[in-house]
Amino acid sequence: ARQLTMGKQKRAKASAVKKKRKKKGSQRRGIGEGGQDTSAAWEALALLWQEAQGLDKDGTPIGNYASTFRALLPSANFDVTEDVDESVAPLPPLYNSEASWYKEARDYWSNISADVSGMLGGFEELSDPDVGHSFDFVKSFMDSRIPRSGRALDVGAGIGRVTKFVLSRVLDHVDLVEQNQDFLDKSRNYLSLTPQAEERYCSPLQAFEFQRMYDLIWIQWVIIYLHDADFIAFFSRCRESLTPKGLIIVKDNHSPPQSDTDSNTDGRKGGLGRKDDGFLTDETDASVTRSRAHLELLFAAAGLRIVKVKPEPNYPTDLLPVTSW
Repeated sequence: ARQLTMGKQKRAKASAVKKKRKKKGSQRRGIGEGGQDTSAAWEALALLWQEAQGLDKDGTPIGNYASTFRALLPSANFDVTEDVDESVAPLPPLYNSEASWYKEARDYWSNISADVSGMLGGFEELSDPDVGHSFDFVKSFMDSRIPRSGRALDVGAGIGRVTKFVLSRVLDHVDLVEQNQDFLDKSRNYLSLTPQAEERYCSPLQAFEFQRMYDLIWIQWVIIYLHDADFIAFFSRCRESLTPKGLIIVKDNHSPPQSDTDSNTDGRKGGLGRKDDGFLTDETDASVTRSRAHLELLFAAAGLRIVKVKPEPNYPTDLLPVTSW
């Protein structure tokens, strides 16, 4: 529920990404697992970076993805032109520095209360329906993919809300990774009656190094804080840290599919570019909400494939829609 805290309407979406066998000697940005060639995904990303148009949190157009994040894109393999539109608002400095990008998010969350309301950005009433949908989604894999005796990793765990109400109900062992030490400290009391919660790692995702293999890696409402290069690198490390039948489940927001003439769900007009390519930024916490197409290309570039997609039912219509991949 991190993405519900930004003051802009968000959509959440849960996505199951299947691990494929890794070919010995494979290379990132070229060959994924099972010898899969990921070049097409990278080429499609390079095109999307040029064509996707964005809005800031106030609805102001900020140009295309390539110009907005030109200092943060993995452009060594592809030509990414700096097509800067002089008519749009100047970019905040945080978009031009990896260090300031991550510092802004870290500082933002250091001022958030370590409770369920804080984790959900004040939308505490969404916790029960969110948990119910998440539980149903993961249960659909329990017989065929995820053993009850297995181990899960709760990524961007906060105080452990997902660990407590979802993961501990289906797996005997759950580890947590979270960059905010205060949240992890509070999780010990919050999860005091949840013996399945075991290791706690304090680390930002872009620097996190896996210590063991997992049957399930759960990533919810946190990927908005990774820029594209670190997104792909992190998911590649996740892929390499799965057991043979392991899964990555991603639950997160995506920008609404819009045409230039459509209204956004929060009343802002146009600006998101061609259908399903637009993105939303918020400099308050240094986050970017990508389109579904963008997210799926990032998964593919990391050598992953999607095995299930399911819309989140009965989500409030005044928030960006929720979809489950």
